[in-house]
Amino acid sequence: MSTCAKARMPIQQTVSTKKESLRFEHVMGIALAGFALVGRWTPARVANNASTPSILYEPRLWMLFVSSLLFFILLPYIGSRSYRRPQISPVYSKSFYFWLIFWGYLLLSSTWSPGEMLARDKAYELLLVCLFQALIFSYGQLFRMKYLVMGFCVGCLAVTVPMAIMGILSPGQIRTGGLLGGGPNVFGRLMLYLTICSFYLLIERKNNILMKLSLVGLSLLGGLLVVLSGSRGALLSQAASLMVFFTLLRTSLSKRFFVVVMLGCIALVFLETTEMGASVVETFTERIIHTTFENRHLAGRDYLFEAALDYGNEHMIFGNGLNSFRYLQGIYPHNIFLEIYCETGLVGISLFLIALSVSAYTCLHRLRFVNPMMVSLWVGIFVASNFSGDLFDSRMVFILVPMLSYDYERK
Repeated sequence: MSTCAKARMPIQQTVSTKKESLRFEHVMGIALAGFALVGRWTPARVANNASTPSILYEPRLWMLFVSSLLFFILLPYIGSRSYRRPQISPVYSKSFYFWLIFWGYLLLSSTWSPGEMLARDKAYELLLVCLFQALIFSYGQLFRMKYLVMGFCVGCLAVTVPMAIMGILSPGQIRTGGLLGGGPNVFGRLMLYLTICSFYLLIERKNNILMKLSLVGLSLLGGLLVVLSGSRGALLSQAASLMVFFTLLRTSLSKRFFVVVMLGCIALVFLETTEMGASVVETFTERIIHTTFENRHLAGRDYLFEAALDYGNEHMIFGNGLNSFRYLQGIYPHNIFLEIYCETGLVGISLFLIALSVSAYTCLHRLRFVNPMMVSLWVGIFVASNFSGDLFDSRMVFILVPMLSYDYERK
């Protein structure tokens, strides 16, 4: 091999030639997982520092910088054998421009918001999401996505497994928000990542029996901790995500049925024989059966939804401006559609629906080749975004979009 050819080969291996080598895309996927899970968290929270730290201390900004740097490092290897360009649907490319228009209008709406400081802060957060989405779109146009997805799953487990252990050791703090991940809604989303990523690594990698049992245990643990969190939105998103995952799974119906029954039996035995299982049953009975169905208690969501709709109707066309609902009510609407509508009006919600529809068409048009894990994870986060969190909390609704619309491995 010539010296020039050797110089163009990326450093892909760090451990062994018999196993899949570590690639830049894996590290980029880990950085994406960090951006997805770290949220607004900063080291100042550990130090109980009440002052507002500089944005340079924000891990979410570091993750964007690292991902961008790795992307530019990969650019010289476009066209090389191990970085062969994937086949991209034309609709995939066009959907990127619809999202750019949506982001442009969203950021523009900050100019007529009544709360200048609040609008500026939210515009900064949405700009980070926009840049990350654009980065993943650009990556998907040039490189294969499977390595990025694998790194993303490993990164998610690296964060969510310690959070799950903390939840086991201190179950009472899950409901009170005492854990580093935040309140029950945030914790429930973290456990959604744990469940789906565990299933994905279980299916996609050739694991030994010990690793397989560990991944099965982690996936079940994630589901049980969601129930223990008491977050009804998180439980609903978990159920929707798993339904989509097993529907899109590329295996026979009998195998899928067997896996579901087996997991159900294991979970049933755990619920009946362990102390933690008894706590899960008690929480489910209290939060779902008594609070939701019998008492019809919605934790104030009905008031927030009605208030957001009425506030949006005041300036129906262009909206009231970015973060204006928080300026008025001191809180966000807890629904992604109502938040966009009351702050950006019919124009904003129309642009969002158009971009979403184009991306959905891409997935449906190439349904055989989409990644079941990414689609199911997106569905779970999208369902959760209709009950909790603001636009930045629901950032993976936007960032996962370019990871849905590529040619998955044709198995």
